[in-house]
Amino acid sequence: DEFNKKRYLLEELHAKNLDKAFEKNFKEARKLLDTDFVQSEDYYYKSYELELLMGTHQFERNDFSSENRLGVITDNFINYFLLRILKLYTYMVNEEIVFRSGNEKLVLINEIINHIKEYSYKDTPAVRIYFLILMLTMHGGEVEEYYFELKDIKLNNAKNLFPEELSDIEVCLVNYCTRMVLEGKDKFLREYFELLKTSIHENEAAGVPQPVSHFRFMNAAITGLKLGELKWVEDFISSHKDSLQPEYRSETVSLTTAMLLFSRKHFESALEELRKINFDDCHHKMHLRNLTLQIYYELEYFEPAISIIDSYKHFLSREKTVSELYRSYNANYVKYFAEALKIRMGVSELDAGELIHLINKEKEFANKKWILEKMNILASATKKGAN
Repeated sequence: DEFNKKRYLLEELHAKNLDKAFEKNFKEARKLLDTDFVQSEDYYYKSYELELLMGTHQFERNDFSSENRLGVITDNFINYFLLRILKLYTYMVNEEIVFRSGNEKLVLINEIINHIKEYSYKDTPAVRIYFLILMLTMHGGEVEEYYFELKDIKLNNAKNLFPEELSDIEVCLVNYCTRMVLEGKDKFLREYFELLKTSIHENEAAGVPQPVSHFRFMNAAITGLKLGELKWVEDFISSHKDSLQPEYRSETVSLTTAMLLFSRKHFESALEELRKINFDDCHHKMHLRNLTLQIYYELEYFEPAISIIDSYKHFLSREKTVSELYRSYNANYVKYFAEALKIRMGVSELDAGELIHLINKEKEFANKKWILEKMNILASATKKGAN
């Protein structure tokens, strides 16, 4: 660690009153730090330590040639503090979103946000980045302009950012798009898809094989299918399946292949792929059940569908590892799928038009568009029959 070697040396040179050697090594230590476009949390803390050493050295020698030294020390410490607290608050807000514990107390959060809004910190890129990440995590669709500002920072400065900043920006952008899609803002589905493609391309361009998590793989396939990018999804499964974590590879490939086959209306083949799967992950179990119900609907396997609906409801009510957001997202799917199935079977008190009206009043939920599409077909058939 070249910096800390210099710092310890400076402490000894100061103690031994070797002033010229101290000043020379201070400049060298300063040069070690001042090489990056985005100054990290570590940079500001080390700058604080270094400037404090120089300030102490000058003070003890009655050297007041640098009158603003205390201001420099303070500025570095404030920037370090802001970065640390913004990151911690982001983690805490994310935890609250997932677990709804109600226990998180964000002391001084409003004061810090108002301070950064007032002074913008655009000349301190790291602080600005983590301010944007926190705001997007906390406020969602209310601060959409911050999404595009953060995206521009990544696009225009990718080569100058540290891996940690790049990763945190990417996670935030992806999470934000996911939340907006769940809230029914369709334009963010394309945004999300392009982010995933860019990330995959960047990993490939780096020339170093990157393992792909089964979550990321699934999300890329699902998003592509929702956008009608069937050929891209087919190529993606084929070219990236070997990059999957070995313990999830077989099941993830089978599930995404089944989704692709379903999109091409090869329902029996899709069902065959699903029979190969034995997932432990609760989120992927939900994808599997959702798709199985869709296939049973298309193939008119009504009794097996009713059986799955019942077990699925129990699963959603008892599974503690599912976040409230995804529990609600899938519980509404089960609720409206069950009603759609009754209408298809001719045993519902509602007709297709009435169910369409109820669904349109709901927030986004899993496969909402697919259920609406099926109900619109039934509603059109009913009108034709009446005529």
